[in-house]
Amino acid sequence: MIVSMLLVHDDTNDDEDYDDVCDEQKYRAQKKVVEKELRDLTVEHELHLAGLPEEERQHVLKRQRESILDIQQRSGPGRRFCLQKKLAAVTETLEKKEAQLCAALSVCSIEPTVRSNRRQQAGGLAEEEEGTAAGLNYTLSPAAQLPVSAAQLVTSCMFDLQEYEQLRHSWKEQLKASGGSLHDFPFRPAKKILKDAGSDQ
Repeated sequence: MIVSMLLVHDDTNDDEDYDDVCDEQKYRAQKKVVEKELRDLTVEHELHLAGLPEEERQHVLKRQRESILDIQQRSGPGRRFCLQKKLAAVTETLEKKEAQLCAALSVCSIEPTVRSNRRQQAGGLAEEEEGTAAGLNYTLSPAAQLPVSAAQLVTSCMFDLQEYEQLRHSWKEQLKASGGSLHDFPFRPAKKILKDAGSDQ
C-alpha cells in the first residue's frame, strides 16, 4: 500500500510538472505573440510619425496654392483696369507736353525776320504782362512786388522740358513693368525733338 501511494504520489507530481511545463509553454507562446504585436505596432507608429509631417506639408502647400489663386483672381482684372486708366492719363499728359514742345520748337525754327518780329511781339506781351503782374502785386501787397523776368520765362520752359522728360521716363518704366512693348513707344526724347526741329530748318 505504501508503494501504491508512492506511485500515486509520483503520478500527481508528474501531472503537476506536466501542467507547469504546459503553462510555461503557453506563457512563452503568448509572450512571443505579444512581442511580435509590439514590434508591429512600433513600426506602424514610426511610419505614422514619419508620414504625418508630409501630410501636413501637402495640406499647407494646397492651402497656399488656393490662396494665391484666390488673390490672383480677385486682383487681376481690377488691377489691370486701374493700370490702364493710369496709362491713359499719363499718355494724355505726355501728348499735351509734346504738343507744347513742338509749338515752342516751331516758333524757334521760323525765319530770322519772323522770329525777331515774334520776339518783339513776345517782348511787348511780356512787358504788358509784367506791368499787369506788377499792378496786381502792388494791389495785393505793396511789399511783395515780384516782376516776371525773361530769365524766369526761360527757367519755366526748361522746367517744362524736364517735366516732359520725367513724365516720359516714368511712363516708359510703367510700360516696361506692365510687360508692354517699347517698340511702339510713341514719345521721343526732348533732345531728339529739338534736333529734328533744328534739321528741318
